[in-house]
Amino acid sequence: MTDLVYSPMELMEIHLRSLATSMDEFNTNTNVFDNSGLMVRQMKIKAGEIILGKIHNEWNVNILASGSLYVMADPSKDKVKITAPHVFETGPNSQKLGFAITDCVFMNVMRSEPGEKPEEAVSRMTKESRVTKQIEKETLWQ
Repeated sequence: MTDLVYSPMELMEIHLRSLATSMDEFNTNTNVFDNSGLMVRQMKIKAGEIILGKIHNEWNVNILASGSLYVMADPSKDKVKITAPHVFETGPNSQKLGFAITDCVFMNVMRSEPGEKPEEAVSRMTKESRVTKQIEKETLWQ
């Protein structure tokens, strides 16, 4: 049997998924603007909620439009407190972990293809983590 070695973000995902209050979805509204080639995902996050995003395949712009939260890309490193308005960029293979200090509105701006539906754009732009794939295959604890 091979020993599984998990990154700090994967260990955080395993922990978060083990909580009784864990959910796979939250209040997200996605708009695709066909004429500009941009997609904007808007997420409403309640104070106290912890959000673990999907892994992004490409560069994207992140906007905290209201509220404040702690955000990190690696749980073994320090978290960063951001307060709206705040804009930052993340690159390919990035994954964000956030803890909402107050109610927040958080947005991602990504590239979209002509005629692409929101769910198609999200599917193309993101990928599931190794932990998520293992849970779906029920191999995490084997």
